[in-house]
Formats: sequence, C-alpha cells, structure tokens
Amino acid sequence: MRETLSIYLRKYYDIQKNILLCYRPNKDSSWRDRCFYLDEKYDAIKPYNHRGMLNNEVVIEFDDVDSELNRKCADEVCKRLSSDGLSFSKWFSGGKSVHVHILIDYGDASNVKLLKTVFIRHYTDKLPLLPDLQLTYDNHLIRAEFGLHGS
Repeated sequence: MRETLSIYLRKYYDIQKNILLCYRPNKDSSWRDRCFYLDEKYDAIKPYNHRGMLNNEVVIEFDDVDSELNRKCADEVCKRLSSDGLSFSKWFSGGKSVHVHILIDYGDASNVKLLKTVFIRHYTDKLPLLPDLQLTYDNHLIRAEFGLHGS
C-alpha cells in the first residue's frame, strides 16, 4: 500500500508546523498554487507534489541527465552518512534524480545556508557529479515525498 503525503506531513508536524506546499500538475503549470500545511487553504485531497524545505533539513541531490550516475552518487553519499552514524532518508524524485534528506540540529549557527553548503560539500567530496547547492537557500521547493512527477 502506498502511503500518502499527508501521513508524512503529520510526522513532519513535530519538526515544523508551517510547511509550504505546492501543486504543479505539469512542467508548464504555474508555481503559484501554494499553501501552508495546516493553513485554511490546505486541501487534503489535492495531490501536492512539491514542498518547501524544512529549516533543519539538508537535501543532497544530483541532477545530471544520467539518472544511473545520479543514483550511484546518492548511494555513495548514503554510505558516507551511514559510516558517520547519521540518519537519512533517500527518495527518488520521479524524474531523473535521487534526493538524500538529513535532519540536522543547527543550534545557534548564524549562517545556516553556509552550514548546509559545507555539510553537502563534505559528503559529496570527490564524487563525479556536483550536487545542487541551490537546495541550501531558504524556502526552496523540492519534490514532495511520493509527489507525482509532472509531465
């Protein structure tokens, strides 16, 4: 049985209750169909397929045209995280990339973007692909877990 995005959002609720959601049915659609989870505009039936990154979330993504190389690089990142005893989750985007998600405690860091960038560079060092460092920006949208991939 396939779990729904709503189930995962309920789990994320303990971490951050205002998660930005976006429904974009295809690549030509606008990015304007947005609301926050738990907002009055939230529709539990709508198949939201993007969400805002959490403040304490690092996402490592490889987005090369070669999906197999993307997967291999993501798998290597997972091995490195495991060897350091860090928990993570790995998600196929539905397109050509794989996302590796890590929740961090950034404490009183004054520059969380820099912290995320250094973290990503450390765990992707000497890999054949460069990760997408745009994922360190605040309010960046990513493919939602189990979000349907637009055509």
